[in-house]
Amino acid sequence: MSERDIKLRDGRTLHIFDDGDPDGFVVVDHHGTAGSGVTYPPDVELARERGLRLISYDRAGYGDSTPSPGRVVADIANDVVDVLDALEVEHFASIGASGGAPHSLALGALVTERCRAVAAIACPTPWAVDGIDWLAAWASRTSRSSAPRSREPMR
Repeated sequence: MSERDIKLRDGRTLHIFDDGDPDGFVVVDHHGTAGSGVTYPPDVELARERGLRLISYDRAGYGDSTPSPGRVVADIANDVVDVLDALEVEHFASIGASGGAPHSLALGALVTERCRAVAAIACPTPWAVDGIDWLAAWASRTSRSSAPRSREPMR
């Protein structure tokens, strides 16, 4: 595995991890919340076996990457494009789990000319979105207890 910092167009740096088959097709791996860009060793071995190169990174403000106050998920598109340009990578696939899944989807939506495939595993949805009631299915179950259930989110 190699690690390095890549300078982004806005002057920040993103700390990246480059592993797997160095000549393989690139898969950008987005870590979950609160995690880091260090890739799970069995995934690295599977990538090598399948001829894939894994590029992961510490998101802005995580690990050794520069913070980006006020950042939104869509901002990852410019960051990853800068990384891929620095690594001279044209096409890639994107995968993310948990808090990394929305970042993977953002690349699929915003970097359409370069992103060939997207995977989102256990993807969360934003909490405060019209038409989405996170706890609706929970309320339909009956309780053995007569105590009222709170519909307040856990903090």
